[in-house]
Amino acid sequence: MYTILILLLGIIVTTGVYWLRPRIQKWYVWLALAVWLFWTAMGVSFIQVNISGHHTKAATVGAFFFFLIAIGTGIFLARILGWFKSPPKITSVDQ
Repeated sequence: MYTILILLLGIIVTTGVYWLRPRIQKWYVWLALAVWLFWTAMGVSFIQVNISGHHTKAATVGAFFFFLIAIGTGIFLARILGWFKSPPKITSVDQ
């Protein structure tokens, strides 16, 4: 079962890298993306290990902790990729 999940995750990551390749030009964006993927994979495995060991409190705290940091990092990545654009500044009023 886990082999199939790892295979699907690899397919998703490879597809994402090929989709992002023309959009990412700077090395630090690739580094940030790799760190984000590593953090997400570590969070999922941490939660899975704790749930299989019946450590519900650790799994709950870990899920909350990893979720918040993954969402914050995802927003940061979207910002540096230019997916969140700041609104144009209006310097004069046209009437």
